Formats: sequence, C-alpha cells, structure tokens
Amino acid sequence: MSRGALITGALAIVLVVAAVVLAVLNSGGAGSSASTGTAIATVTTPEATTPAPEATAPAPATAARTTPPPPPRARPVVWVQAGHAEPREAGYRAQTGAGGGLFGGEIGFTTRLAPAIVRRLRQAGVDARETPGEVTPNMAPGAAFVAVHHDAPGGQAVVGAASTGGGENYYHGEGTPPPSPTPYPDSAPHRPATTVSPQVASRSAGLARAVANRFGRVYTPANGANGSFAGAVTDASNTRVANYYAFYRSGADARIIIEAGGAGTDDAFLRRVDLIADAVADGVLDHLRDRGLVQ
Repeated sequence: MSRGALITGALAIVLVVAAVVLAVLNSGGAGSSASTGTAIATVTTPEATTPAPEATAPAPATAARTTPPPPPRARPVVWVQAGHAEPREAGYRAQTGAGGGLFGGEIGFTTRLAPAIVRRLRQAGVDARETPGEVTPNMAPGAAFVAVHHDAPGGQAVVGAASTGGGENYYHGEGTPPPSPTPYPDSAPHRPATTVSPQVASRSAGLARAVANRFGRVYTPANGANGSFAGAVTDASNTRVANYYAFYRSGADARIIIEAGGAGTDDAFLRRVDLIADAVADGVLDHLRDRGLVQ
C-alpha cells in the first residue's frame, strides 16, 4: 500500500472517531469534554412557558337598582256625629233629642258613645273625627259618616242608610213638627246641601249592613236589650231615617244613622257604651276593609 493511501485511511478513521465522540457528548448534554479539556459549545433551547393571562380591567361597578317604597296609604277619614250635641244644625236647633233614659236625655248618651267610637277607630289606624249636631265642616268629604242616636221610649234600634229618592225634612221654625219635604213659610233657612248619588247610596247600604251585622250580635237580652232591632234599612221606606238631615250635609262616600235602642226599654243595654262602641267600630272597619281602605 502506498504512503498516500495510508494517510488517507488514517484521516478517515480520525474523522469517524471524532463524529462518534461528538454524538456521545451531545447525547449526554455535557458542555465540555473532561478527557480533552476542550470546551464544547452547546446550544440550549429555552423551556416552553405558558404565557400569563392578560390582565383584565375590573367590571365597572353598577349602581344597585332599588325600587322606591310605595307611598304610605292615606288613612281613611270617618266622621262620627254625636246626635243633637251642641251646636246644632240650622233648622233643627229646637230638636234636643229623646228625653229620659239612663243619661237624662239622648245627648247624654251620644256624647259618650261618639268619642268612644272615635277612639276605637283611631286605634285601628283610621282618621276618625267627631262632629256635633251641626255637621262640621259642612259638606266635608270622607270615607264614611256615622251618626249615633237612641230612640224615644218605646222606640226600636235600627241602622239607616242614605238612599236615593229621599230628601231632608223641613220643620216650622227651628224644628217644630210635623216634618215636610218642602219648607214651610216659617221654616228656618238651611245650609247648602249635598246630594245622595246612586254610588253614595250603594256604599251607604254596604256600611249599614256591616254595622247592623256587628250591632245585632250584641243587641241581645243577655246584654240588657229588651226592645227590637229592625236591622239595616237601606231604602227610603223609613222616612224618619232616610231623610236624616246630616245625610245632606256630609260629603262622605257612605252615610248612616244608628238608633241604638229605646230609652227606658233598653236602658240596661245603652249603659254598655263601650260594648256598643266596639260593635259600631268593628262594623265600620269591616266596611272599610271591603273597600280596601284598611288592612
């Protein structure tokens, strides 16, 4: 073999060995050769990293949506009249009520009963207001008007409603009988009057029935009642109650009159003012609930 061929073969062997060494070194990840002391450059690939999520702006604060509370319910106004109490109505000033009885006369009873009813209605949240015989103020509006009386000896208990087809009575002077649907030449002047519309008559009938229902439960012999109770009169058949003058001075939506019994016959019952006041107030409240005016 020639000298040149030997040299060529040796170089080939050296190249093969060098390639093997480099392969081994690269597979081991070594950065230098311990056997030769020669620094071997290595290329490192940076580890893959998960990118941090992009910062997001906080959602703008939204104002809390609140529904304003409903306005407070207006308290219904109920007028309670102490029958015949002074000052009395023009054209009726001579009518002082039934005489006799437990309290020495009708006024002694009505001026006890009316404020007791007012107190109980106020306790239930009603704007209850008392008025004397002279309806004050004249033509005042309200949810209800309740006049309280008792009858003469031998009379009966009744709840009368304002109704269409009636009208206030006129008398001689300031109230001398007999009553008349038209003025006498000497009748005292009356104040301006309201009217009883079909709607007022309907509501008055409802109020009369509600109060009669409650009143009838306590108007019993066990409570001292010895007369009779005619219940609710809701038409013009009983002119004595249908033509009650205060029905034509009140501007309330419902108007009634209560004769709580007869003097003498029902004295033991009429003595129980608080019992009667509770019954009347409960009947008024029943009516107001039916109309959605109180809870």
